[in-house]
Amino acid sequence: MQVCSFDESAYTDNRSEFDRIIDLILAQEEKIVVCCDKVDRLSRNVFDKRISILYEKALCDQIEMHFVSDGQIINSRISAVEKFQFSISLGLAKYYSDAISDNVKRAMESVYAHD
Repeated sequence: MQVCSFDESAYTDNRSEFDRIIDLILAQEEKIVVCCDKVDRLSRNVFDKRISILYEKALCDQIEMHFVSDGQIINSRISAVEKFQFSISLGLAKYYSDAISDNVKRAMESVYAHD
């Protein structure tokens, strides 16, 4: 078992350590399991091509993705409901990040409006 850990925001696109781990996953010749605590730790962008690649590999039975705290397993045997739940998890992660950004912008505008 190999454990990879890194400290990069799932919100940004520039994730060099994450890209290194993705390359390591894609280079594996035998089926592996990729474990994350939650979907939002993997990505907060529903349009992240890296996540699409992993998802497709899981559907083709080349990898499995396990999200422990979310109770989700993505593999070639998942149902339409489980696929939908995964897409909802990615969408909620994106919404959460966008909502935080909106709140910060409103707070900053309020501060500047009172100056």
